[in-house]
Amino acid sequence: MKVLIVANSIVGEDPNLTGGEMRFIEIAKRWQLAGHEIHLLSSFAAGKLCESFGLKVHRLHVLSRSAKTAGTIFFMRMFQSFFMLPTSLREFDEGIVYSANEQLYDVLPALRLKMRLE
Repeated sequence: MKVLIVANSIVGEDPNLTGGEMRFIEIAKRWQLAGHEIHLLSSFAAGKLCESFGLKVHRLHVLSRSAKTAGTIFFMRMFQSFFMLPTSLREFDEGIVYSANEQLYDVLPALRLKMRLE
């Protein structure tokens, strides 16, 4: 089974690590051990962060970074992932969609992707 994790909160070249990131990384590592294919909708920095903790994402769906401040980046990623999903997500046609946290920039894209799957 495929699992897509939406983690738009990971920004910057050397992102801060919070409990939310550790939670989804540890959950995803267990899914991966069970044989599930892990996908990530986030940034290249998020992919590096996951790999540094032993989580290899099968496919990294990257959103562009078109702003300088973290707040603007969160808003732009929410907008992009809700209205302009990366074309690489067209092949994600079944599976689990997991929001890395309860913030709108992760929840809204996850909701849209899940609605598309049903």
